[in-house]
Amino acid sequence: MKLAATEYSLVRTKSLIDLLVSLDAVLTVTDAARLLGIQRGSVCKMIERGTLYSLTIGSHLYVLRSEVIQRLKP
Repeated sequence: MKLAATEYSLVRTKSLIDLLVSLDAVLTVTDAARLLGIQRGSVCKMIERGTLYSLTIGSHLYVLRSEVIQRLKP
């Protein structure tokens, strides 16, 4: 069965996010907030200001784990 170009793109994107999540390379905004000890809204503001890098896939927002870990260091 062949997939249409848009279907293939969505499957590929979903697979990429699944891979990043399985490798613990990305976190949800909620998980990032828990690790940083701040509210979810504060993480969203950091993303809006450009002080925290994020990936948006569809309506889902992910934060790079490395960005969060870097902010945990004193």
